Amino acid sequence: QLESPSVPVGDSMNDLSDDLMKVQLHSLAPADVESDGTPVIVFTDIGRDVDDELSLVLLSALRRKHLLNPIAIIATLSPQDQRAHLARGSIDSMGMPDVPVGIGSSGGVDDDIELEVYDADYSIPSPCIYQSGIELVYAALESVPPNSAQLLCIASLADVATVMREREELFTAKVKEVVVMGGVVSPEIGETLVPDSAYNNNCDISAARYVYRKCQEIGIPTVTLSRWTA
Repeated sequence: QLESPSVPVGDSMNDLSDDLMKVQLHSLAPADVESDGTPVIVFTDIGRDVDDELSLVLLSALRRKHLLNPIAIIATLSPQDQRAHLARGSIDSMGMPDVPVGIGSSGGVDDDIELEVYDADYSIPSPCIYQSGIELVYAALESVPPNSAQLLCIASLADVATVMREREELFTAKVKEVVVMGGVVSPEIGETLVPDSAYNNNCDISAARYVYRKCQEIGIPTVTLSRWTA
């Protein structure tokens, strides 16, 4: 199973060198789809409202049943570091301390804008958080068999777009499906899917358009759950 980085409690993750983080990333164990379930990478803006944390609760249950195998959780949307603290504490309390958490991008939000993150007693800074969520995604994808990983995107698609732009070959080889909490414009027959004005899309609409367009171009299936699902 995956190993989280470990440093002395008094140290900050910001003090770790890039070389040390790369060593930790290379320690990710190969995912065993047959025994552990489908490998899944979660992109979350946990802390906005409770639905993302409830998704992690469900994920922990599916993991115990060996149906899904979370191999990385990426906290995105400013302030992404606080969201990572919340994600780390949340999944630790659910019995998933071995699942790595990484800090993603601001999710398309301006750097000087910090959105709300709700408080929780277990949301505290941790040395077991990867500073580069994108590098964690690459290492996680490299650890899985071809055409086996699911991406669960319950946040802005900015980080997914970055992965696709920077490592398209890796993405195409390893990802079998992209599941998005958002929405699309109802297409006519023969038209491609285009993201609508759902919140997650609008955080970075250019990234959302890129992800949908590129997935259709390279033949990666997408599953979109809209607000009407609830």
